[in-house]
Amino acid sequence: MARRSGGARRSPTMIEESFIAGLRTSTQKYEAKKPLMEKRTDRVKDVFSEIEEKGVYQILDNHGIFGNDRVKYLNFARRLYHLAKRLSGQALINAASAEMARWSAMGCDPTVLREIMDAFGASGTPGRAAGAVPIP
Repeated sequence: MARRSGGARRSPTMIEESFIAGLRTSTQKYEAKKPLMEKRTDRVKDVFSEIEEKGVYQILDNHGIFGNDRVKYLNFARRLYHLAKRLSGQALINAASAEMARWSAMGCDPTVLREIMDAFGASGTPGRAAGAVPIP
């Protein structure tokens, strides 16, 4: 029976050679990407250690937050961690307040969110930065 592609049939030896060549290529690609994967893993470990250092787990324990609810608060803390790495001062406070509103709408307790914000130094009143030009 003719093949759709019009090409000749491949022998089992040809298939095996092709498979082994592909396997070698895949292994080489994996080995080349391994340092990048390790670097990214280290960055994630840094995030978790920073969150633990800020005492977020202790805050959640003090408020009796366990199980699936804990995930929401830890995700909020991770988001604040990333904001604190990029922003500071009033910009951080404004961004953290916006995140607090977002996570409150998802059902998180605002008092717990406020404590987590305090741990990251994002406490304060949201508004314009000092010296900002008013928008007409």
